[in-house]
Amino acid sequence: HSPYHKLVAKGFGRLLYVDALDRQLSAKDAAAQPPPAPDQADKPVSAPATAAAAVPAAVLAVDYEASLVDRGVEGALRKASASDLERMMGHSSYASKEVGNCYTGAVFVNLLSLVCEAGPKALLGKRVGVFSYGSGSVATLYSLRAREPTKVGRVAEPGRAVPGGAAAFTLGRIQSTVGLRARLEQARRACSVEEFSQAMAWRAEHYGAAPYQPSGPVANVAPGAFYLESVDEKHHRFYARQPQFV
Repeated sequence: HSPYHKLVAKGFGRLLYVDALDRQLSAKDAAAQPPPAPDQADKPVSAPATAAAAVPAAVLAVDYEASLVDRGVEGALRKASASDLERMMGHSSYASKEVGNCYTGAVFVNLLSLVCEAGPKALLGKRVGVFSYGSGSVATLYSLRAREPTKVGRVAEPGRAVPGGAAAFTLGRIQSTVGLRARLEQARRACSVEEFSQAMAWRAEHYGAAPYQPSGPVANVAPGAFYLESVDEKHHRFYARQPQFV
């Protein structure tokens, strides 16, 4: 469903709703407590205000069970949580918004997008939630923590210099090597509607074909990128790589 994240947006709004309910109950509990002792009077007695304060009072007044199926509540929660959702997911959504949904690979494309858009300074030491889901009832949720590599090694790549023996696998090196925004905004070639339609028709015609040998120019494939070379009768896929250096 990437890059639309409708299910995530709905779930995120419900989390905000639960936070608001909890904050409301905490305030009621605090009000029911006896006055604090003089030496405690300057200490907070309830949770600090958070984004949950953005949830309208009219939404909190709706019965909880009724709120589960109330479209008005759903819309209000999505609106109240939109800015926080964008702040937390905007960087990871950039690539999908540029290339569209790539299904199984979407969650990893979005993870790469996060690394490239947010950068190592913003991510190091932070925990990232990775949520993969489809149209059915199965989903996967796990977390990753951004950190420096345990070991620092030199990268041996023919024809490519790595200054100062840079770490082989760091967030900064991933960001600089991929150059995501430059690739998507500068390196792509605009095509006509007719070209695009022809490409889609060609794809539909050969979908699932085996054995299969793609035809057509590969000049537009980026240097170093892989492309499908053939599919055998057992549906095994074979790839070729565009030369990295000319």
